[in-house]
Amino acid sequence: MSSKLSFAVIGCGDAGAEMWQGIDAASPAELFMLMDENPDLLGDLAQVYAVPTTTNVEEALTHADVDAVYISAPMEQRVPLGIRAAQAGKQVFVENPVADDLADVGTLMDVCGANGVSLGVALGAQVDAGAAEARRMIRAGFLGDVVALRMNAFVEGPRARRRPMEEAEGREALLGALTQQVNAARWVTGMEVAEVYGGQWSRSEDAETGGIAIGAVLDYDGGAGGMLQGGWNLPGGGYEDVSGPRIYGTRGQLILAREPLVYFVEAPEGGASQSWQPLRFSGPLGDKEQMVERFAAAVLDGKEPPVTGADARKALGVVEAIRHSAESGEPQTLPL
Repeated sequence: MSSKLSFAVIGCGDAGAEMWQGIDAASPAELFMLMDENPDLLGDLAQVYAVPTTTNVEEALTHADVDAVYISAPMEQRVPLGIRAAQAGKQVFVENPVADDLADVGTLMDVCGANGVSLGVALGAQVDAGAAEARRMIRAGFLGDVVALRMNAFVEGPRARRRPMEEAEGREALLGALTQQVNAARWVTGMEVAEVYGGQWSRSEDAETGGIAIGAVLDYDGGAGGMLQGGWNLPGGGYEDVSGPRIYGTRGQLILAREPLVYFVEAPEGGASQSWQPLRFSGPLGDKEQMVERFAAAVLDGKEPPVTGADARKALGVVEAIRHSAESGEPQTLPL
């Protein structure tokens, strides 16, 4: 393997577009090939990026000059493609959500392990400098004891989008948003969800008027309580509700938004007490470039990626437990 990790991108839709730009910008990585089933899309991309393109997924998975694949194909294809890539000896980097089934994520983890390749997932908290500072503050006790968490994720549907979105695509987008929030909360606080009680409401007879809503009460292993709510294609979405986990402590509160905010009852030296202020941190945000940067650097150094299949499985497990609780009407204990 060279000093740079050579990537093939499989699936060049919206998520793929952001990631191949991240690959192109990340110093320990290089973009080698773009693969998509749409030849017209590839034709447009070939005018921008001077790399080979192909509609043949086997070529991307087996090319001798490809070290790693980034998989942003539709969710139901990600695990099968990841398995084939691992069996071909390629490092595997997968868009979130990896799958909607815990067993499938476990299978991909096992196959990657058996073939001696890394499995990374495009979740942002572990590579975000703001989240790292929030994690440091919590561990230093600046928020006191964490007593409550609240997460919300509202995804636009046909009501608000120019491009029509099918229900299956909406469910995938909502699952991705929810698992991003759950992952961020667990990584920053270091606490795991122990039990959930949740329900789901869905009406989808008409794509324009249908919608999905999900809500749950969470019990954390440290004794804190939590709430999670989300929805797709709901009238008004999440108007004025800042997206990002809220972490309530006995001495302050954090909002893990794109630009994090913090409130201290008694601020540490140099801070302001009893007022909201931006969380000060140095370093890059957890965007696609940082996800690639950290994944590629870890693989080249022979280390574990910053976001692993186990991280993705834990976040997905919370959402799956909510689904089981909604179906059974009973609380669900984690891990499933």
